[in-house]
Amino acid sequence: MSTHADHYTTNFGYGATSYSKGEMFLHQLAPVIGDRNVHEGLKRYYATCRFKHPEPIDVQRVMEKQSGLQLDWYFDGWINTTRKLDYGIRSVLAVNGELRIELERLGEQLMPVDVRVEYRDGRNASYHIPLSLERGVKKATAEALPFTAVDPWQWTDPTYLLIIPGPLAAVATVTIDPLGRTAEIDVTNNRVEFPEGTEGFAKP
Repeated sequence: MSTHADHYTTNFGYGATSYSKGEMFLHQLAPVIGDRNVHEGLKRYYATCRFKHPEPIDVQRVMEKQSGLQLDWYFDGWINTTRKLDYGIRSVLAVNGELRIELERLGEQLMPVDVRVEYRDGRNASYHIPLSLERGVKKATAEALPFTAVDPWQWTDPTYLLIIPGPLAAVATVTIDPLGRTAEIDVTNNRVEFPEGTEGFAKP
């Protein structure tokens, strides 16, 4: 996105990057800092930068002040690289009365991860895995739907183990990015269903 406009080889490439990816860039901040923080941050950005010529760093600073999180990794990765985002479910196993969900980062792009566990009785639980580079986690009030924040995913680790209490027999599905708010290039590995009697799931 930082490529100069007259350096694109096609008008389509420039338009898609400037408009479509620009819109996605702001929309995708929601799972990072919270939907409410994005909305309030945009108002704050307008109040701070109106009638001026802002740069990407101005947007970053406003969103960091609004959320209290470090966002240099997000702005650098999505503006200055063409890395692809792809996370997947590697395995879901029951061990000693606990549910162990192993996730993996398949693409080079970094993002925090939201996971939803749906149970057979109709209940569901949402978990937010922050990225270690954020130096914090979005507040519960930043989202309309409740979630539980867990330990951060160290950005150098290709996998992450989410451990929650309860038997696998009670689980119907496990889903990454259940609200579809990130630019995942492959969503086929984001959801696992468990018919009754399933003993677990492990990626072949």
